[in-house]
Amino acid sequence: MNYSKRPLGVYFLEVGAVMRPSAISYNRSHSSFSEILPSMVNWEVALRKGKWMHWTGITTALSKGAFDTLKAGLILAKQKGMIISADPTYRSGLWKYDQDPKEALTELLGYSSIFIGGINEINEVLGTAYGYSNEEFLEASKLLIEKFPSIEKVFDKIRTSLNSSWHKIRARMWNGSEFRETDDLDITHVVDRIGTGDAFAAGLIYGLQQFDDYKAMQFASAACALKHTYEGDVNLSTVKEVMGILEGNISGRFIR
Repeated sequence: MNYSKRPLGVYFLEVGAVMRPSAISYNRSHSSFSEILPSMVNWEVALRKGKWMHWTGITTALSKGAFDTLKAGLILAKQKGMIISADPTYRSGLWKYDQDPKEALTELLGYSSIFIGGINEINEVLGTAYGYSNEEFLEASKLLIEKFPSIEKVFDKIRTSLNSSWHKIRARMWNGSEFRETDDLDITHVVDRIGTGDAFAAGLIYGLQQFDDYKAMQFASAACALKHTYEGDVNLSTVKEVMGILEGNISGRFIR
């Protein structure tokens, strides 16, 4: 078995408060994962029972080997008819190798069927300059689907920051035939916002396998909002707790 003797990647977080934003510094250029090569992953085995494959732009940013390995997996997943969701997160601080981010993300989006990202991500891959209104989101989503016919649905998490400690979360979508938007969820005291985008994506992936598109989007927003109440990268909320938010249980009262 091939393996790397290099350490895991790390990042350093300076936690913001009130009007002072949080800041992140990455140390991943020579991490063990950045040394991954396509020969190290048996995708036939990895995807043998798979129905859904999800990828993010962070993977593609780490190295050419990571990009090539992911691409090989996506090609097989598409051949198998799997659902492929993409969160083409662009992190400028991570791209250190000789690969144009737009070209890399554009190539991988050609294998994807669900786009999880907002105006910034759409503008990055299309080279456009859309604004943040619902009208421009709808226009951008339609153009994205036109340019990438494999994409069927676009989901966007919207964050309104009143300050570093008080945020509002809602979501919107274009599924090829319908535009919908959720109500704001008020997060009056942010414990930790790291991992909230992943919580949204995970909630959406779960929700789309259980509910219709709109309820899946509501579930994703609630999962994202709850993640703000936990320290660390991982959303520790249960499905029952997320459903409680959907049902209006936002009082935070003791459960006895």
